Amino acid sequence: MNLSQLLDLVNECDSQTLTDNSILVPTGEPVLESNAFRRLDFNKNQMIIVERVDQDFYRFCKVRLSKFSFSKEAYDFVRGCRTKRIIIIDGTDNINSLLTLFAQDQDFYKILPQIPNQEINYKEPNYYRLADGGNSSFFEEFYYQEDKEKDANLTIEEIFERDYISYLDDCSSDFPPSFDANSPFDKEDYQMIDEWVELIKYDFADGRRIENSQLISKRFRGYSIPRNMEFIEDGLERYDEEGEPYIREILIGNKLLSSKQFANLTARKLF
Repeated sequence: MNLSQLLDLVNECDSQTLTDNSILVPTGEPVLESNAFRRLDFNKNQMIIVERVDQDFYRFCKVRLSKFSFSKEAYDFVRGCRTKRIIIIDGTDNINSLLTLFAQDQDFYKILPQIPNQEINYKEPNYYRLADGGNSSFFEEFYYQEDKEKDANLTIEEIFERDYISYLDDCSSDFPPSFDANSPFDKEDYQMIDEWVELIKYDFADGRRIENSQLISKRFRGYSIPRNMEFIEDGLERYDEEGEPYIREILIGNKLLSSKQFANLTARKLF
């Protein structure tokens, strides 16, 4: 199979079509620098392979499994994924070479070192959220001014790159995860891919997965604001480390395929 044949199949299949013709991608420069991003145009003789990592989040809740049961303590789990890097392959010849190798062994991690490509790395969503708009002013007020007094030669860009992780740890409640990503190129948000509940046993999740559809009710821990008669639910917190990276999507032109769709299309017999 070659690129032209693959494009014909892609246009016929049920794939997500990105409405934008280009995206802003990180350059690797500090996020507060003016050249932190550049525009990447989509075109038909280009393939973008998206590598993701999963992150689980949790919070305390109480659930009822039946109308006749008491509430039980549980953890509410949400799994999101974020883009770790994108691999760009330009040119018909390079893409055709990848398709030839993929037909022999459907393992991107073995194939990609053999194909000329360009890598663009992404950091975690909160790195970009903290730097966006008014959020950076909080960082500047609490971290920049203090460090500036210690070393007048430090710039806010240097301090941000060095201290943003500590700042996010200290202010984690102000930056709960967002799951509003509509494509792999949304830098500030996770894409939700799973959610479930696990009952608590001896202060730990018991490992038995319960689907939300099996619950009669689910109530989250939180706190009340009497003046406003408002109840604020606890936010989600990270649960363990990020998972291992994996290839999740492939973009051809403006058509976004899952890795499974891509494998199925390239395995078709053409007549």
